[in-house]
Amino acid sequence: MKRSLRYISFLVLVITIALATAPRLDAAAPDDYHLVTAIKGPNVPPAGAWSFDIGFVDPATGNYLLGDRSNKAVDLVNAGAGTFTGFIGKGSFTGNGACGGSPFGGGGPNGVVTDSLQHVWAGDGNSTIKVMPQTAGAAIIKSIATGGICRADELSYDPRDQMILIANDVEGFLTFINVSSQTVAGHFYYSDNTVGAPASVTGHATAGGGLEQSVWDPQTGLLYQAVPAGSTQGFIDVFDPVSEQLVKTLPVAGCAGGPTGLALDPTHQHFIGACSNGGDVIDVHTGTVLASIPQVGGADEVWYNSGDKHYYLAEFGGQLGIVDANSNNFLQNVGTGTAAHSVAAYAANPNASNPANNKVFVPVGGSGINVYQR
Repeated sequence: MKRSLRYISFLVLVITIALATAPRLDAAAPDDYHLVTAIKGPNVPPAGAWSFDIGFVDPATGNYLLGDRSNKAVDLVNAGAGTFTGFIGKGSFTGNGACGGSPFGGGGPNGVVTDSLQHVWAGDGNSTIKVMPQTAGAAIIKSIATGGICRADELSYDPRDQMILIANDVEGFLTFINVSSQTVAGHFYYSDNTVGAPASVTGHATAGGGLEQSVWDPQTGLLYQAVPAGSTQGFIDVFDPVSEQLVKTLPVAGCAGGPTGLALDPTHQHFIGACSNGGDVIDVHTGTVLASIPQVGGADEVWYNSGDKHYYLAEFGGQLGIVDANSNNFLQNVGTGTAAHSVAAYAANPNASNPANNKVFVPVGGSGINVYQR
C-alpha cells in the first residue's frame, strides 16, 4: 500500500523522537565498561587500514598478545601497565594475502596462544605455525609446516596433554601439534578438504563455513572445535587430544552463520558461541542451547573472563558485547570501531605487580589497542 510523503515524514519524526527519549540498554553508567585508554606503539595502529586477527592474554606473564598482519609480527603489551612493549617475530610472517579463494586466506599471524613455558604460538598464512619466546624483539624459534598451502588460523592449547589444535580453515582440515617436541602429531581431514586427503570420518564436512575458534576444557579433557557450516546449522566437533579422534558432534540449533568464536565458562561448563543472530550459551556436555542473546550478534572472537565472570564478544558492527556468565543475561554493548573483531581480557590478580582490574583489550583501526574497564 502506498503512503503519502507527508505521512512517511510524520512517521519518521515519531520514531526519531521515540528512539531519542527511550532508555538505552547500553547507556553508560558508573559501573559499566567504558574506554579508558588506547595503547599505541610504532606503526600501531598504522596510518592506513590495520589488518590484525586474534588477541590473547597470558595470565602467567600478564602480557597481551595480538596477531598483527600489518606489521608481520605478534604485538606484545604489558596488560597490567597498559603499555606497548614491542614486536615478536617481526618480519617472519606473511602479513596480508589471499589464498584458496579467500582474500585473507594467505594472511598471518592469525590465532595466538601461549604454552606452559610461556612460548608464543601463532598461525601463519603459509600453513605454518610459528613458535617464539615471549620477549620483545625476539625472533622465531621454529616454523612448523602443517601440510597445506593456505593459512593456519585459530588454535587452542591443552596443557595436560601438551597438545595444540589449529584450524587450517581455508583447506578444511585440523592439525594436532605436540608442544613438547614441536612437531605435527596428526590431522583430522573433513570430507570437503581441498588438499586431496581421505576424509577422517566419511561424509563429515565443514559444509563450506570454514573452521573457527577451538577450546580445551580442563574438566572433560577434550578439545572443542567450532564449525560454522555456512548457511546450514553449525556445530561443535569434540576431539580426544590423545587419540586425535572425533568423539562426537554437537549441533548448535538456531546459530546462524556460527558458531565462529567459542569461549568456555569452566565453572558452569557452558560455552558461548558467536552467531550472526546473537550469542548462544551452550551446555558443554549436551550441546543444548541454554540461552540466546540477540543483542551481541555478528561477533568473531569471544572471551570468558574469570575475574568478573563475564563473556566478551567482539562484534564486526563496531561493538563490544558483554554478557553475565552467571545469569546468561545481556549487560551492555560498548561502541568500539568498524571491524573490531578481536577481544581478550586480563582477570584482576591482587598478587600481581600490576593488577589487571579486568581490563579488556580490543584493537581498533585508527585508534590503537583500546582498553575498556569499569
